[in-house]
Amino acid sequence: MQAFRVNVTREAAALDFSDQAFEPFWKLFDGWRETSADPATEPIGFLKPLRDRFVHEQGNVVRVTTFVPDEPRCLAGAQQVRETIPSLRTVSRKAFSAGLSNMIAREVLRVSLMAAVLIVVLSAALIRRVGMVLLAFVPAVVGMVWGNAAMALFGLPLNISNLIAGIIVLGLSIDYGVCMVYAHRRGMRREIFRAVTLSALTTVLGAGVLLLARHPAFFSIGVTLVAGVSAGYLYAWLVLPAMQTLWPRLNPPEGEA
Repeated sequence: MQAFRVNVTREAAALDFSDQAFEPFWKLFDGWRETSADPATEPIGFLKPLRDRFVHEQGNVVRVTTFVPDEPRCLAGAQQVRETIPSLRTVSRKAFSAGLSNMIAREVLRVSLMAAVLIVVLSAALIRRVGMVLLAFVPAVVGMVWGNAAMALFGLPLNISNLIAGIIVLGLSIDYGVCMVYAHRRGMRREIFRAVTLSALTTVLGAGVLLLARHPAFFSIGVTLVAGVSAGYLYAWLVLPAMQTLWPRLNPPEGEA
């Protein structure tokens, strides 16, 4: 007992606790020690409050509660013990958070892939020209690549925020591509260029504000949107006209189709 007091006093002084910080505990502890009990039915003296707190009996079922550090090493050890004691239950804030994050990430990834497939299928079904479809998808592919490249440049991991932002980049960049291929086909490149430029500019300016955010998720969305939408717009404006000039059969003017 004396050694226990000495250890507590030494550690308390090292952590800059007051000399009187543990006095209420020692008084309570002494009261527990002086508590008499029937050894046949009750734990002796001061152990009774500990048993009441950590041992719970309900009929023939006895549950014991204990605390361990919320660390991967301890959680792995508890998982091994559970193989021999199936009734063991582990409550961990970190494990719960990780499990919830993984579940949400899988669901968002599944929904994102479904959205990407639907965008591609719907665009192809409505355009119904292979050459125009291929040209319209170029800005979308480039936007996704540059969005991922910007994430890698800033050291950002792939997460829920990036997946959602990626779907937005995919949809907007395909819109730019569709507008520019139809503008070339119908001879309205100048008029459509202004509309696409205004659309891309407002999107980039709106997303650019997120680059000033301190929250990692908002900053990640801003990086993906700004890089992806900018790249998609530039390719729709600069590269698509050149590709349509080099390979006119992919998207001939409407009078020559």
